[in-house]
Amino acid sequence: MFTKSRLPAAPLLIRSAIACMAGAIVLSSPTFNAPARAEEVVLKAVTFLPTSREKMKIKGLMLVDRINQLASERAPGELKVQVLGGPEVIPSANQPIAVRTGTIDMALTCASFYEGLVPVGDIIMLSQVSSAKERESGALEYVRNLHEKAGLYALGRMDGTRQPFFYVGTTKSVAKPSDLKGLRAGSISLFAEAFSRALGMTFQVMPFGDTYTAMENGVIDVYANALDTQAAVGLNKLKGYTVIDHPVFVDNCMAIINLAKWRSLSPKLQKIMLDAQEEIEKTAGEKMTEFNASERKKMIDAGVKFVKFSPEDEKAFVDLAYSAQWSKMKANQPEIAKRLEGMIGK
Repeated sequence: MFTKSRLPAAPLLIRSAIACMAGAIVLSSPTFNAPARAEEVVLKAVTFLPTSREKMKIKGLMLVDRINQLASERAPGELKVQVLGGPEVIPSANQPIAVRTGTIDMALTCASFYEGLVPVGDIIMLSQVSSAKERESGALEYVRNLHEKAGLYALGRMDGTRQPFFYVGTTKSVAKPSDLKGLRAGSISLFAEAFSRALGMTFQVMPFGDTYTAMENGVIDVYANALDTQAAVGLNKLKGYTVIDHPVFVDNCMAIINLAKWRSLSPKLQKIMLDAQEEIEKTAGEKMTEFNASERKKMIDAGVKFVKFSPEDEKAFVDLAYSAQWSKMKANQPEIAKRLEGMIGK
């Protein structure tokens, strides 16, 4: 009796082996192993000031550059922030709503522009602690929670050093706080009203374009805002213009993102943006110190006089600024103001 030979099966085994080897080659090839690259996420952003303004470069574009740099290092081809422009693209006052509705993904803006959505803009200007302290105290988390209720994500603020920027300028001679009593103050928003009235002045909102003429004609005697803003409206050209050299309040420039868009990002991409934000707070602060010194020099070179009060009067002046504003904020937003005062107050 003969048994069947196994030799004819050899070609089948060879074919199987070749097939396995071919499969192994395919599986081990770089093309096969590389996961499909996700489509790059491009966040469309706008700025509240023209992108050509030096302050905007510091308080917004530095953040964008750092996000894009970290993204290229940690997640190449996965994330990019693209700045479309400033108020010429979307008016500054409309940008927060545009972010909320998803018309735009991100805005580098001022929290004052969206007080109706998140009533913290004027309150966070009263911060007297660093961004690190705001994180430790829970203030940043609290502010983020308030933003989320409005469909926004607050990435953070631009200047971690919290440098006071709000200067009082006048065409009158002043040597002490009481010299301001009876004068007529103005500014582009109501933020300076409580402080002005506490100093014994009257107050009115003064449109940006009308400020120089109003000061020149004596409609107002005092103007309160940042040095570069005072120069931008031409107050440094007024004869005898004087700036009280005791700045108060910090700005409220904020990077905000559409909440749904933020939540759609992977944890890796979110961390890239958060890391960039935390880094840039310090860097932007250092740059703002240089910027403010430069603006101050420009005003001095133009003939503007900077005056200092006595140490006692300086303390009274600064304390009054904050106490007046905190009282106003507590009256307008009692729960939020009282909660934040314990976290960001001095």
